[in-house]
Amino acid sequence: MSGKRTCDELGLLVGAGGVVPTDRRVAWEAGTTRVGCSRLKCRHCGRRVRRITGYRIDRWPTTEDEIGEVWAAVDDPSACRFLTTAASGAEFSTYVCRCAVFDVSGIRSLRDIDTLDGWRCDGHPA
Repeated sequence: MSGKRTCDELGLLVGAGGVVPTDRRVAWEAGTTRVGCSRLKCRHCGRRVRRITGYRIDRWPTTEDEIGEVWAAVDDPSACRFLTTAASGAEFSTYVCRCAVFDVSGIRSLRDIDTLDGWRCDGHPA
């Protein structure tokens, strides 16, 4: 990744109240204001990780096709049967690639989430 900087702790996931910079050059560094990574990528499926703000998982998808429904819900999450704003869902963000899904409120380091071992900051251009 010559010329690229990666976020510390493999990157951060942030709930709906968290900031993900629109400037793709911004990489989070420990000791600075915590911001979500805008350049997450899954090493397993090779896809960029998408963020759906203001929704949490209502029923966990278990098949590849069901995860695909969440992946496709970026443009219209209210139509997705797996997502909800109920039960504090509006405070969450749901992150999804083509093979995994995770919801978060607050801030979580990818370094501390064993179930997402393939997700990493893919590097931010200098």
